[in-house]
Amino acid sequence: MYELIKTVHNFFLLNILTHSDYGLIASVISIIYFASKVADIGAASSLSLMFMHLTQSRLAFKKLFKKYYLYPHIPLMLIIALCIAWTNHYHIQASHFWVWALVPIIMLGESIRYFLRIFLHAAFKSRHVVFIEVLLYVGFVAMVWIPYLLYQRPIDLAGFLIAHVIDTWVCTTIFIGYTYFFYTKLPAQTNPPPHPSTTRIWYTKIINYSVRISRDFFASNFLTPLFAYKCGLEAAGAFYFASVIVNALHSTIKMSIHYPANGLLWNLHTSSHTTKKEAFSLLFHKLTTLIIPIIIFIAINHSWLLRLGNYGHMTSTTMLIIAALISIAILDSLLLLYEQFYIAEQATHSFLLLKVLECILLYSFVIKSTQTTLLSLLIYAVMIKLLSFGITILNAFSRWRIKPTILIQRRWLIGASIISGIFYYIMYLFFR
Repeated sequence: MYELIKTVHNFFLLNILTHSDYGLIASVISIIYFASKVADIGAASSLSLMFMHLTQSRLAFKKLFKKYYLYPHIPLMLIIALCIAWTNHYHIQASHFWVWALVPIIMLGESIRYFLRIFLHAAFKSRHVVFIEVLLYVGFVAMVWIPYLLYQRPIDLAGFLIAHVIDTWVCTTIFIGYTYFFYTKLPAQTNPPPHPSTTRIWYTKIINYSVRISRDFFASNFLTPLFAYKCGLEAAGAFYFASVIVNALHSTIKMSIHYPANGLLWNLHTSSHTTKKEAFSLLFHKLTTLIIPIIIFIAINHSWLLRLGNYGHMTSTTMLIIAALISIAILDSLLLLYEQFYIAEQATHSFLLLKVLECILLYSFVIKSTQTTLLSLLIYAVMIKLLSFGITILNAFSRWRIKPTILIQRRWLIGASIISGIFYYIMYLFFR
């Protein structure tokens, strides 16, 4: 539901605003979300290690939360927020006052919101979290569109960011309330409980954070402002809209495979290597069962999808950008499953070396590239992801003898082919 509302919202924005204005809004929003992930500094990624210790008692929660999260991370978030404010002040036009004034406020709220979201998911409050975020996003969309529809007030960056500030901090405040309520339900305890050493906690934070940030370099929140700088705001807007569509697919894969995989592999971290291999094979099989029908559908209907995109005022270039992003999303989903297995085997440092190589290639062939064509840069990114996936497969096989299990039941292939054929025939009747 959230992704559907977001897609429809951005579709109408793209048709109402000029492409440059849409690209500017997309770039600023992407900077906010990427900076909020940077400002996290490993807080959310360390919850897999600390959650059990945090939730032993109210005393444990208070002691550990202050020592390892509140005191070290809030100052770091504030420093990064001030850096963002300074950067916007000197590098964004003076007429866009609301950008450098509101961006750090939103970024700080989004960083806290991200951490609390992960915490509440771990505390089995997922239904509450999803409901609140969908409801508030509907409110955000209403704050953007109602002034335009009822009072003919133009949609601009300042109004967009004001609505974002309200959405972010209302949600963050609600999450703080849920977390406090969860804290009050913990048992009382007078003796401080044992917990991992400070060295191990910060080592886990830094390693997991580095792996996650390296993955974010291939996400739209980093690439949108990069493409705005290299290719212009119009190209950045086209890329961002394409990424919104693809993120709906990526979110479906995460909800269906990766979130359950996190729980399964973490619960098996003390099990035998054979059990972990079997779990990985099962998860990879389920992932490919979800991905292959999508590939079949696109392969059969790619020509009609291009024509449908043109009918909906989307250029062929935009459709090709979507195809490139789908390729990156699929490869990223496969790599994320391997990442989860490396973490379960306590070999995150080895996976980090692979991600460092990936980032070096991204810097060399995309960030420092003299190419200014968006599609060419995306093709480079797809090739880097494909190479990274190949190296990861070989490394995992040499260490643990695990390999991709691509087995899909015949009925899934037949069903995907029939549905794709029906869509092809409907498009033939519509466009002939």
